[in-house]
Amino acid sequence: MRKMETLLSQQQILFSDSQAPPEVRRLAERAIDTSREAFALHGSYCDAQRALKQFEVDKDSGFHYKQGEVNFFGRGHY
Repeated sequence: MRKMETLLSQQQILFSDSQAPPEVRRLAERAIDTSREAFALHGSYCDAQRALKQFEVDKDSGFHYKQGEVNFFGRGHY
């Protein structure tokens, strides 16, 4: 469980970094979602950790927004 916390925290830091490029933040969000889905499916921290470690971006499919994702990473301009 501790390893899972560390991996998830690293992704959360990337997602929360307002200076990081939007693509980096979005990939972190997707990695977090992948681990959540694995945990929800099996209720296992081991499965969630494995899913997070194995998360890879499908670079060949191009970028597509997914429902529920943050699609605007404003930089203080409201």
